[in-house]
Amino acid sequence: RKQQKDPKQKGVSPVKKRVNRILIIAAALTLAAAVGVTFAFMFKKAKSENLLVPASISCTVHEKLDGTEHTDGTNIGGRKNDITVENTSNTSAFVRLRVVSNWVNADGEIMGISSEMPSLTLNDNWLKGSDDTYYFALSLAPGEYTESLCEPFHLSQSTDRDGNVIYQNVELFAEAIQASPTGAAVQSWGVTINDGKITAAP
Repeated sequence: RKQQKDPKQKGVSPVKKRVNRILIIAAALTLAAAVGVTFAFMFKKAKSENLLVPASISCTVHEKLDGTEHTDGTNIGGRKNDITVENTSNTSAFVRLRVVSNWVNADGEIMGISSEMPSLTLNDNWLKGSDDTYYFALSLAPGEYTESLCEPFHLSQSTDRDGNVIYQNVELFAEAIQASPTGAAVQSWGVTINDGKITAAP
């Protein structure tokens, strides 16, 4: 018994079937390529709209000697005042200051003579910690300054064994740390923070 052919396939040559198959595959590849381009565009767009800027933490000390602010060089004077710290980070930060006192000659060279720390009368929002380190209680926004560390104080003069005049030099070393999360300052500095404010320093 002979099998009857499907009328719909009647007259369709093997060559035409092959061509139809090639066209279907080509259409599928075109669709895949179009999807790939669409996804690539979507991913690129999403990336450009959600760029994350990493936190950059830094700070700068500002101070005056006899009423004049100096940024570099060796400067001799008798009265230090207006000691502040500027948050130069791109995010909010806590800051602290370490105070170091030594004797220097007229060229700014440190002498091997012990020097006493100046007695500081702290202003509001400054806390004294150990090792002559002082903490500003409030977090600073980018570009914001602390209040002045203390009331103005005077620097001493003395002489070395050879009778040369030497000068008391008080150096200030500032450090900043991100204010959020507060656990960063708590863990690194050992401070106590309540309601976003440093309330105790180690």
